[in-house]
Amino acid sequence: MKILFLTSEGFDTPNSTNHLAETLLEDFLKKGIEVHSITSHKTGTYSDIPESLLKYEAVGFAYDVIHRDNIDRNNFVKRYLDEVKYAFTAKKVWKKHKGEYDAVVLQSNPNSVFNAVLLGSLHVPIILNLYDVFPGHAMSIGVIKNKFIYQAFRLIQKVLYKKCKYIVAMSEDMKKQLLEEKVPDEKVRVIRNWFDDDIFDPIAREDNKFFEKYKLDPNKFYVQFAGLLGYVFDYKMYLDVAEKLADHSDIVFQLIGDGNQRALIDEEIERRGIKNILRYPWQPLEIIAHVYSACDIGIIPLKPGVIGNGIPSKACQLMAARRVILNSVEKSEYTETFEKYDMGENVTDHDAQSVADRILSLYSDSERRRVIGENACKYAYENYSRKKNTAEFADLIISLVTQKR
Repeated sequence: MKILFLTSEGFDTPNSTNHLAETLLEDFLKKGIEVHSITSHKTGTYSDIPESLLKYEAVGFAYDVIHRDNIDRNNFVKRYLDEVKYAFTAKKVWKKHKGEYDAVVLQSNPNSVFNAVLLGSLHVPIILNLYDVFPGHAMSIGVIKNKFIYQAFRLIQKVLYKKCKYIVAMSEDMKKQLLEEKVPDEKVRVIRNWFDDDIFDPIAREDNKFFEKYKLDPNKFYVQFAGLLGYVFDYKMYLDVAEKLADHSDIVFQLIGDGNQRALIDEEIERRGIKNILRYPWQPLEIIAHVYSACDIGIIPLKPGVIGNGIPSKACQLMAARRVILNSVEKSEYTETFEKYDMGENVTDHDAQSVADRILSLYSDSERRRVIGENACKYAYENYSRKKNTAEFADLIISLVTQKR
């Protein structure tokens, strides 16, 4: 059994989903599913292919890397055209292997439709691994401002959904969005994202490589956002909250990551003279458990309309590290789950003072933080385990290919 795994972003370029792709591919290979991966090269920050996958070259793993320009993420038109070009370049690669594949796993991006249409010539089922529902929140957060363009993209996405045999969504909220777009229920499979249960244990500050790397004061109380600093990140909320807590010298904010909003955020921090935010670049995947263990609270502030179209991948990793998650999002099944299992805190009014007050409450109640952390960790191992969820994905492929044969 052999699949084509077609992705848009490459492992060389830091992003919030590389760890999911890497572990998914490794676990496919462990189950005996051969993989031909087509990926891209943009920045060269990391290796094009992780060592964890290269060790399988002799037993079923093959890859091709397509070099691309690193286009400014704020230039939507150039990025869109580059994705179209990439789809046709990828076709030149995979068409050489026509007849070898039993299925395709297509990693989602706003232009996945072009890949899906071209892949139709392979005559094998396509599974769309959906990270966010496009155009979904694009209009509400200002990425798309014209309603006619927005509606056009919605129609284009319907073509994508029709071309795919299955769509793997990461949450029930995302599934609900797909059903509202008239995607048949039987096409949608909910497989939650995951943390790597082989490496995620809470790490004490005296043993924490992130603390050691940046000489952090172990006596401070840290509020962290680590991830993609993109359009969905409500950075104004984050900055407002930090500013409101500026007089609390023991409370320090960590901002870890990169994205198309990074320069804007840095400028705003400097303009407003906010001194209690420590800023760091993307961190290597090897220390990801140390990063998420390096805080007391993991804050997740998202713009309105985002949570139903995507899910923060950092959530399950914070949970596995027994950290408190403080969500600043609208009411949803996502927030209801946190309330039901008492595994985090939600602020749903998009008010910075409400978020700041919740942080102060948690700061002064270590027992509350301990209880939340324990509940969150338990829920994470039951629902967001790598072993559980990558196995579900692999079983979906095996079942699909077996039925086809």
